[in-house]
Amino acid sequence: MVRFLHDGRFEEAEELLAEGSLVPAGADRDFFRALVLYWRLLYDDRNTSLQSEFDSRLEAALASSEARIEASPRDAVALLWNGTARLFLAELRASEKRPFAAAKEARRARNALSSARGADPTLADASFGLGTGDVIADELPALARGLGS
Repeated sequence: MVRFLHDGRFEEAEELLAEGSLVPAGADRDFFRALVLYWRLLYDDRNTSLQSEFDSRLEAALASSEARIEASPRDAVALLWNGTARLFLAELRASEKRPFAAAKEARRARNALSSARGADPTLADASFGLGTGDVIADELPALARGLGS
C-alpha cells in the first residue's frame, strides 16, 4: 500500500483497504484509511473537501483505537495509531489556523505515543512520532506552545 501512496495511486490504496485482505477492520484499517487522505492532501493541501474527509477519517481512527485501548490499555499498536492520528489532527488544526486546538491534540498525541513506547520500547514508530510532534510544536505560536505543554 505504501508503494501506491508514494506513486500517487490513491484509488488503488483505497481499494486494497476496502477489500479487507490487507488490513482487517478496526483501528488499523481506520488509521490507514486516514493515512491515504493525508498523502492526497500532500498533493492537494487546499482542498477543503479532502480536509473535511480527512478530519472524519481521523475521528474514526481515534474512536476505534480508543475502544481498543479501553479493552487493553497497554496495546502498543492501538496507542501508536491513536497518537499518530492525533499528530495528524494537530497538523490539520494548525493548517486551519486553530493553534489552541492544535496544541491540545499535540499534547494528547505525545501522551499516547509515550505510552506506546512505554508499552513496547522496540516500537520505533512511536519514537518517530514523538520527534514529529516536536517539529509540529515548533511551528505553533509561542502562546499555544506554552498552553500545550
